[in-house]
Amino acid sequence: HVGEYWRRDSMLLTERQYARVVTYLPKLQEQEKALVKWVNEAAAQGDLAENSEFDAARLELEKTRNKITEMQEIVASAEIVQPNPNPCVIDIGSLVKIQIRDTGISALDAGEVHEISGVQIPDTQIPALPITSIVGKRLYGRQFDPDSSLANTITYTDVHNITRELII
Repeated sequence: HVGEYWRRDSMLLTERQYARVVTYLPKLQEQEKALVKWVNEAAAQGDLAENSEFDAARLELEKTRNKITEMQEIVASAEIVQPNPNPCVIDIGSLVKIQIRDTGISALDAGEVHEISGVQIPDTQIPALPITSIVGKRLYGRQFDPDSSLANTITYTDVHNITRELII
């Protein structure tokens, strides 16, 4: 499956990534219950037209319900893949660290290692880098050469139309 791009009907995840999504879902559902209670308590305070606590509670509940729907869709359409046995191929489950060329500054979050995945995976110690993202698309399926910094360079244009050169 290396080089295969994400399809809407199939979200590529390793077994470990899938387990993280499945584990996160009940946490969201518990959070939803607490938020429903908060909405009801805020609604009981009276005039809903000028009740900022009710508005805040309702907004948080809506965000949480959207996350629950997203996680349920991931679980329903996930395609479990085995990590690539070749550690030099950047694939689902690979860990990568990227720096902006000539600065040493991390291109993503300062100095963090990111895990390549088919989707954004929440609630994890290692941030996910989905293959649907700008950088993820450039990395997915790429051959990493530990002996060549030039071969491990990618160029892309970000959402602000700034061209960046990155070192893997």
